[in-house]
Amino acid sequence: MSLSARSSPALGPKKIFLQSLGCPKNLVDSEVMLGLLRRRGFEVARSEDEAQIVVVNTCSFIASAKQESIDTIVELGRLKKEGACEKLLVTGCLPQNFRGEDMSAALPEVDRFLGTGEFARIADAIDDLYGGQLELPAIGDPEATFESYSTREISGRPWTAFLKIAEGCNRTCSFCIIPQLRGAQRSRPVADIMAEAVRLAENGCVEINLIAQDLTSYGEDLPGRPTLARLLRELVQVDGIRWIRLLYNYPDKFTPELVSLLASEKKLVSYLDMPLQHADDTILKNMRRNTRERTVRDLMTRLRGEIPDLVLRTVFIVGFPGETDEQFDKLIDFVEEYGFDRMGAFTYSREENTPAGQMENQVPENVKKRRLARLMRVQQGIARARSKALVGRTLDVIVEGSHPESEHLMTGRTSGMAPDIDGQVHIAGIQSKDYGDHIQELDPARFTGRIVPVRITAADVYDLVGEILV
Repeated sequence: MSLSARSSPALGPKKIFLQSLGCPKNLVDSEVMLGLLRRRGFEVARSEDEAQIVVVNTCSFIASAKQESIDTIVELGRLKKEGACEKLLVTGCLPQNFRGEDMSAALPEVDRFLGTGEFARIADAIDDLYGGQLELPAIGDPEATFESYSTREISGRPWTAFLKIAEGCNRTCSFCIIPQLRGAQRSRPVADIMAEAVRLAENGCVEINLIAQDLTSYGEDLPGRPTLARLLRELVQVDGIRWIRLLYNYPDKFTPELVSLLASEKKLVSYLDMPLQHADDTILKNMRRNTRERTVRDLMTRLRGEIPDLVLRTVFIVGFPGETDEQFDKLIDFVEEYGFDRMGAFTYSREENTPAGQMENQVPENVKKRRLARLMRVQQGIARARSKALVGRTLDVIVEGSHPESEHLMTGRTSGMAPDIDGQVHIAGIQSKDYGDHIQELDPARFTGRIVPVRITAADVYDLVGEILV
């Protein structure tokens, strides 16, 4: 996502453009930076082509994310020679990952690097590049607090927002560098989260998507140890918020109280994102996951039993070091048995400074890719069947506006579709209950940002087609 702003009079009529890469958690950081820049007098500009200052907020989770970050830096860096750009800043996970190294040698077009704990200094860093007298510290351990979150400016659709409730992670998964990039878990106080939720609602937000590196460990580091369940009981009281979605839940801490709350509270949508990573106990042990197959099976059974319409999303890693054909077949059987509505899958990425990166029996790339293709074929069949089963039903849909590919369509999402992650509903018309099959003309201005009933008329693997009922 791209964000842009123009500077305060102190710097003259300079414009700034911010390119945000990676996950929704990174997007929140970018929106906080945008709000800080606004507070210093910056204004939104139209594109990177007219910006004198360019900021790239990077991701560095796996090799492909690092490469995307580097490619974006190089691409936007060309504007220093070919466009209006005078200064290029790089923030986030990539500088944090390579702190202590001379990144300027590899990326000489960059004027300043800021780590994950330093995004609140973005305006000061820009001032310094234009002759300020500040001495900003070198990139150190992540230390970001939530003090600057009150300045956050939503950059996209005002009716939906990601709400970060914690930063960092205390887990030691053998394949993951997130704790190195983001530090130990730091939960936001309940009052702080509630204040942001109220601000979002007052600005027209009807859907909040709770995010953190580890949502279900929320509050363990705070005085009094408030739980995720306690936070949810507070959040459902916010007037104006109609949908609350839980993203990034770990199965080992998903308690019976959370299951019951999800089943009974109407504002908590029947959607659960839970990265399971694998189904074989040996692989899970080597991944340093705190769950085993039996625990996951028991939880899946309880969830399906108490929440019949639950949409389950998960993520698996294929080709983890030492994964055998038999262990992969077990994963396939597990996916077929539980029929996940949404599933992401990735080939294992060997990361430096991780225990898994040092393991023997690394799986060849061609084997990993073959296994991934097989797993996704299985999942596509499951997803297609799940989607087809919705045809004929009437579902609540949040309308996103005009369709980008046709003036005769609008787009939307059911509560079972997370924003920017899952599929969409193609809205083909408006059916009046009073006039039977009469289809009214679509009016995006009338419906955008609203949650309305939609009758599903067709389905593909990931997307649905329907008509608004009025």
